[in-house]
Amino acid sequence: PPYEIGDMVAVFLDACPLPIHSAIARRTLIAELGGFSQRCFTSMDYDLWLRACAATRSWSRVEEVLCYYRWHDQGQISSARARQVLCAWQVRRDFVAAYPDLVAHLDAEVLRNKVEGFLLHNAKRAYWHRDLSTAQILFRQALRSGALRRETMRHLLPSLLPRRIYAAIVALADSRQGTRA
Repeated sequence: PPYEIGDMVAVFLDACPLPIHSAIARRTLIAELGGFSQRCFTSMDYDLWLRACAATRSWSRVEEVLCYYRWHDQGQISSARARQVLCAWQVRRDFVAAYPDLVAHLDAEVLRNKVEGFLLHNAKRAYWHRDLSTAQILFRQALRSGALRRETMRHLLPSLLPRRIYAAIVALADSRQGTRA
């Protein structure tokens, strides 16, 4: 995205703005930030970019594609979807807590959507893709953190049941939907 113009903080809170392999940064900036944090392993790059966004607004984009990323199903950090979502969600929460002055201009509901809405969006997405294991983990975290909204309750409540019962309820609902069509 054109993150160097407009509201950089809002853009960075929407998603990790750039893959780690496509960035060049000054060593002094990385040293000032303390390098990569390993506390949220699957979002180390996102955490670094958010902290860099807090430290400087001096960014430049190169429009030309200078590298490619080979994607395959095995061995990807992102294959553990629930962990990836939870790490990115935690990084957002930590950024907001650490830099309240940088997010103060954002409307409270907009900010809530960028942080807590991210968790709920991914929980519902996993549910609709029938990745029930991920959905259950994310809905339960939303409950623990107070990120719930009324419209998510019908998806959340069954996710509190044991996984086999949850899967059976979803399968039953799917079969009923199929008979109506």
